Amino acid sequence: MTSGRLIYLIGPSGVGKDTLLRAAAQQLAHRDDVRFPRRIITRPCSPHRNQEQELYEAADESAFQSLERRGEFLVTWRSHGLAYGLPVAIREDLAAGRDVVVNGSRGALPQARAAVARILPVYVWADVETLAERLRQRAREDTAGIERRLARGNAYAIPDDALVIDNSANLDDAIAALCRVLAEPSTDADYHGRIA
Repeated sequence: MTSGRLIYLIGPSGVGKDTLLRAAAQQLAHRDDVRFPRRIITRPCSPHRNQEQELYEAADESAFQSLERRGEFLVTWRSHGLAYGLPVAIREDLAAGRDVVVNGSRGALPQARAAVARILPVYVWADVETLAERLRQRAREDTAGIERRLARGNAYAIPDDALVIDNSANLDDAIAALCRVLAEPSTDADYHGRIA
């Protein structure tokens, strides 16, 4: 059996990766061959959201380190003062031929490539003005923090083998693009920067 693909979403903060994941998970809930596992993050869950709506599980630093020591993560990274982890159970779904869609980190992409046999980086892009406005609406940090995030986003190049989804304007178009990727047969297609 061919292993499934790790569909690894990357892109700058505020580009809408979680929004795309949430919408795709709802639209594809009927499919048994696609999984959307939750990340573990050392960030408290939002008091304004139902826990079921969150795309991550909260853990304090001690619990995260304990999970890390026990080998419970496929990939981990740290960013903006938080620790992030993708559950190691992803391997079981991939081995069963399922595609697994995650919100990853550009910096941890080499680690993810080393962890799985088949990976498709999907770079979610948006123009700088859109990113800045989304970060302001998210209200997690002040103006200086937003500027740091935008500068950090500009420091990364899009991987040569990534599929690119433009999420600057029409969200429905971006959601449809991600769902099309997941509707394609699970093959080792070579995207080389193709725009979805």
